[in-house]
Amino acid sequence: MENINFVNKQIRIKGLRRSYRILHITDAHVIHWSDEDLDSVISYGVHTGKPLISRFAKKRVPIFTRDGVETKTMFIRLCDFLKENPDFVDAVVFTGDILDFYTDAACELVFENLKKLPMPYIFTMGNHDSIFSNHTGEKIKEIFDTLCGGDSEIQKLKLGELTLVGSDNNHYRYDSSTAEKLEKAILGEENVILCQHVPLHSEALAKAYSDAGHQNLAIGNNPEKDDGYNEIMKIITAKGSPVRAVLAGDSHIDFSGPLTKSIPQHISPVLTCGEVVLFTVKE
Repeated sequence: MENINFVNKQIRIKGLRRSYRILHITDAHVIHWSDEDLDSVISYGVHTGKPLISRFAKKRVPIFTRDGVETKTMFIRLCDFLKENPDFVDAVVFTGDILDFYTDAACELVFENLKKLPMPYIFTMGNHDSIFSNHTGEKIKEIFDTLCGGDSEIQKLKLGELTLVGSDNNHYRYDSSTAEKLEKAILGEENVILCQHVPLHSEALAKAYSDAGHQNLAIGNNPEKDDGYNEIMKIITAKGSPVRAVLAGDSHIDFSGPLTKSIPQHISPVLTCGEVVLFTVKE
């Protein structure tokens, strides 16, 4: 596909009776605005007004442009490709930062293109989707809940014997209610893939961050921080837990490694670099 490379990876789950194809799209950083947006957008939480937000927005565009193609164009092309190829995958997973910063026009562009998709999808929020705006957090959640099955905190998508569960951790922590909701969501399921924006800490991931020269923002990297890591990991690693893998984004690195001895964690390369990951899930 023009300007977009499909990276092939596998998730192996013992006992699966068929294979599944899942497309993982993360950190698209779509940038789009209208004249009506310029007076109301807050960049990085500080109201700048029309002249500066215009300069701010224009400065962000080349950061997320590849070979002369803006990331919003890549996103539209990808959605058009999926519309024209309804049997390409069983489901699509979006793990946050689909917007670079919130504007009504960017949000509408994303929502309208997602309506094209002929296959089901999971959409979890990222920090860029939710905080670079003058809207309250409650208002942003209300807007994105429509993409998240009515509840952006925990959502669930059944694919035969496979279940995708989306979890919101876009503030680099889990809300106090998330662990209980996650536990209920996976109860009785056979095989769960947990999908979220921020990855979970592991020694392998910490090394990958260090090797790439990136700041380690994984949840659980600071034992003194109350970010919900212990509660979520307790559920994931409990005896009989159906969680088989974790998909995440945020870090802008391509990583596949162990979260635990039996559970892999995959962080996909970003759409802003023209890459998405096509997972084949099979025995």
